[in-house]
Amino acid sequence: MKVSIKFAVFSIVALAGLVMLSLIGLSRYTLPIGSKVQAEIFKISHMNFALGRFQIDFLRARRAEKDFLLRLADVYALRHAKFVAKLHITLEEIQGLSDEIGGMGEITLEISTLTSAITAYQENFAELVHSNRRLGYDETSGLQGQLRRAVHGVEAALTQSDRHELTAKMLMMRRHEKDFIMRVDVAYLKLLNARVEEFHSFPVGLFESAEQQAEINARLATYHGTFAKLVQETLRERNLREVLSRNFAEAEPVLNNIHARALNRLQEVLAEAETQSQTLRDQSLAAGLGGLLLFVGISFVVAQAISRPLSGVHDALIQMSTGDFSKMLPKSQITEISAVAAGVEDFRQARDDALSGEKAKAKLFTVMSHEMRTPLTGVLGSMDLLSTTETTSEQDGYLDAMRVSGELLLHHVNEVLELSGLESSVTLRKPRSFDLYELVHGLIGSQQATAKSQGNKLELQCDLGRTPFVIGRPNQIQKALLNLVGNALKFTTNGVVSVQIERQTDGNQVEFLVSDTGTGIAPEDLERIFDDFVTLDTSYSRTEQGTGLGLAITRGIVEVLGGHIEAKSEPGKGSQFRMLLPLPQSETKQQETPADESKIPSSRHLLVVEDNDINRVLLAKTLQQMGHQVTVAAGGAEAVETAREGRYDMVLMDISMPEVDGIEAYRRIRAQNLLDGVGVVALTAHVSESDQNRILKAGFSEVATKPISRKELEKLVSRHTNVEIAGLR
Repeated sequence: MKVSIKFAVFSIVALAGLVMLSLIGLSRYTLPIGSKVQAEIFKISHMNFALGRFQIDFLRARRAEKDFLLRLADVYALRHAKFVAKLHITLEEIQGLSDEIGGMGEITLEISTLTSAITAYQENFAELVHSNRRLGYDETSGLQGQLRRAVHGVEAALTQSDRHELTAKMLMMRRHEKDFIMRVDVAYLKLLNARVEEFHSFPVGLFESAEQQAEINARLATYHGTFAKLVQETLRERNLREVLSRNFAEAEPVLNNIHARALNRLQEVLAEAETQSQTLRDQSLAAGLGGLLLFVGISFVVAQAISRPLSGVHDALIQMSTGDFSKMLPKSQITEISAVAAGVEDFRQARDDALSGEKAKAKLFTVMSHEMRTPLTGVLGSMDLLSTTETTSEQDGYLDAMRVSGELLLHHVNEVLELSGLESSVTLRKPRSFDLYELVHGLIGSQQATAKSQGNKLELQCDLGRTPFVIGRPNQIQKALLNLVGNALKFTTNGVVSVQIERQTDGNQVEFLVSDTGTGIAPEDLERIFDDFVTLDTSYSRTEQGTGLGLAITRGIVEVLGGHIEAKSEPGKGSQFRMLLPLPQSETKQQETPADESKIPSSRHLLVVEDNDINRVLLAKTLQQMGHQVTVAAGGAEAVETAREGRYDMVLMDISMPEVDGIEAYRRIRAQNLLDGVGVVALTAHVSESDQNRILKAGFSEVATKPISRKELEKLVSRHTNVEIAGLR
């Protein structure tokens, strides 16, 4: 029998309504039970939360106790009192919740025991505080201060007598005093008592007069008595510490028992709820069975024509929801199901196309990163080596410009990877000390050619006070300033672009002013120039190209660095951008001084594994200039054989190599117990987080990213071979 989906659905809905009405009638009785269970579960959960809060506050009180003993400051005693007060409040809350919940056995007794333990802990800590106050927080207060004054009195009197026998005996007493303070051993009190008796036994002839002897003995008695009090109070203070530890140890198992009772009660409530729910389910099942049989009997006929294809569609969609799109949708003569199948197929195709595009994009960025970093390693490495040779000042300028441009190109590669999501680890580096004037001077020098090509004059004024060295993030500052200077040059022709840098009076802020005599910006556009993808001229005939991201990126960098940026302009007269950044002064100028040739770093035997001929030669040459002995291997298999034949202090291993890659070479070296205890560092152009995690998981000591500068290479070798870097402290 042929039926339409409309009729089938109507019939099924009508029958389902009858069944649901009967079930709703029974469900009315389950609501009170469910609400009661939820309320009880909420109370138990609240109690567990209170117990957790109690435990945290107890640990905080314990921490305040330790801080007080370590620093001897009343602020920690007050903090301890605050936490203990919170403990008592929480205990009252726990007691109230346990009374409401009920059925938790002897929890009331345990809460009472815990309350007593906390009270004892509070009282003993108060005694500990008073004891420390009596002892004195420092040598000028309490018994410590009294002892010090008594000692000074005896020593002053002995100075007048000028008898070495008396002075020697007093020094022995002071030694016993110090020994007791260091070791807290009452035996030193006995030793001091013996020295006092010996002092009293000295004949009057050792003194200038009997009056002097009496005065010194009286002062000595004051010192002796004060020291005895100090000993007694110190022993009492140490005993109080042990009592506090016992208080904590006694409270901990009680707190665990209360936790256990709360969890047991929660399990009991859940079990009772399950039993009641099962009973109600049985009743509901029996009541609705008749209606269900009627529902099934009638719906079987009308649903037969559509159930099978719908079931197939359902199974396919469920499988697709798990990410498996291999199951094909069933064919059907029913128009609606055919439409659903066609729509799902279109979705499948669109998804496959999208995934294919994403995979291609990810692969493109990965390959682009690797292929650009590999030649960049050669370029920057060659420039580092060239800078160590004899060059003219003009050549040095060209080298600086090339180095700045190369580093900026590497920075752009990192930005692309970060935007693509392939290198989530490319974030702001930690602040470090660097020469701000040198950075800015190099940047301005790299832009002079661009300025001259448009007839512009590019000027720099820099006043950084007593030192050009600051603490900050040089890469981000260079990027932000380059965007501003590049923007000014782009919109200025036959004019002047000036960069003014000045340290503010507060000492930590540095102001960057980039001014130009270009076209200027209309007032209505100033509010939106820092937005993403904003280009003020969007016509087809615009003369200045760009994505409109430069100022948006600059604003983002400045905000991350904790600074502020603003702009002002007048159409036809030019613009000025003001950037204010926190850059504290640094005193580490010695880090930038050339290495002392008399302090050659200790030579190490290094193994370099690199399949790229240029990079292998450059890396080996750089390491040799540092004073190291270098052995090279052109691939993974050769690296294993070389490791077997020699002894090395460190291995620098490339990852992407033909036949045997770096990871496989590392596994073979370790499997054959070669180079035991020698660090193997991956030096690779792979920068994605997944790649670097895979390399570290394989067992490499560290992952260094190409290209690597000479300074970073020196630090890398130093970290893994304990070599001192010349000129760096």
